[in-house]
Amino acid sequence: MDARLVWDTWRRVLNDDRLVELVTHGGRAEAAGLGGAATAVLADYAQTPQQTDTNIGMYRRGLVRNALGALSHVPLSQRLLYTSGLDVEAVAADFARTHGYADDGPNFWRLAEAFVAYLAARHAAGLECAPDAPARDAEPAATVPG
Repeated sequence: MDARLVWDTWRRVLNDDRLVELVTHGGRAEAAGLGGAATAVLADYAQTPQQTDTNIGMYRRGLVRNALGALSHVPLSQRLLYTSGLDVEAVAADFARTHGYADDGPNFWRLAEAFVAYLAARHAAGLECAPDAPARDAEPAATVPG
């Protein structure tokens, strides 16, 4: 199998809960509507559902940890989140999902900028702060090259 095809298909699985369900809980790979070669890759992943589920979980939990780590670059937003009473892990997991499970690698400023925007849009009411506090953190996050 072509390595690039396997990688691209794996990235699709990681970002699509429907495909995750298919490869971890059974189902016909053909039902995914992908091309023949990608369907073969899905079928291979579906042959080891427990291992595939473990790998997907580790990847996604890693993105949650990365997101929380990126907040150290925007201390005001980090403090607001941690003192808000919100479930920090659940907020970070939802951010990772809505951010498309994107892996920004070492570009923590880019991730911090996206997380601050997410907090401002989704959780501003729960972050007891001045309405512009997330925007204050967003400015330096957006200006640092990532």
